[in-house]
Amino acid sequence: MVNTDDLVVSTDAERLQWITILCKCSDYHYDMSGVVDDEEVAQIHRGWAAAIRDAVLLIEMWALEESEVKVDPRPPSERATNVTEEEE
Repeated sequence: MVNTDDLVVSTDAERLQWITILCKCSDYHYDMSGVVDDEEVAQIHRGWAAAIRDAVLLIEMWALEESEVKVDPRPPSERATNVTEEEE
């Protein structure tokens, strides 16, 4: 389960860019499934396309109250955090 305290969203425009690129990726894999001769490879492409489309649907359904979202305008390179434990 996602802790909404740790959730960071830049902008709706960035979210829409992700939706757009993921839709294009899904379309690509559906197209590839129709042009490859090997049925097993075609099924893999269809599976990837369906999984990517499911991710898009989840992003589109993602609706949080404004008070639950922290907006961080810094570029992603400046937002990077270390998620691994420090070793001594």
